[in-house]
Amino acid sequence: MKKILVIEDCRVARGLLKLLLSKHSYQIDFKCSVEEVDTTVCPTTVYDLILSDYNLPGKTGFEFLKQIKTEGILPIPLIMMTANRKAKSECEGIEDILDAFLLKPFSKRTIDRLFDTLLNSPADRIKTQIG
Repeated sequence: MKKILVIEDCRVARGLLKLLLSKHSYQIDFKCSVEEVDTTVCPTTVYDLILSDYNLPGKTGFEFLKQIKTEGILPIPLIMMTANRKAKSECEGIEDILDAFLLKPFSKRTIDRLFDTLLNSPADRIKTQIG
């Protein structure tokens, strides 16, 4: 079973993601902030994918994902989602850090296609932009 970490502070968005991903056999850990995650993301915790919102209380989702990538904590797909259309241009080095950038709102088909690409064919993964 694939294990996914979702960091999203909006209760409605968490509910939507839970609904969109419920048809799959993913084990999903939902967190509301990066601060909740810092103690759980460690060498002993294995995730197959991390999906984080950009706008979070405290540290941004991008700062967190950048930290994971640069420290080499987990060599897994990293996806950032946001409704802020300017966020992508505000994130320096985004192409080297993220495997995908997801613009809200998104459809079930978009999430299914993206997760299928990033989770089921890791050797053939390419940088993916949806939205």
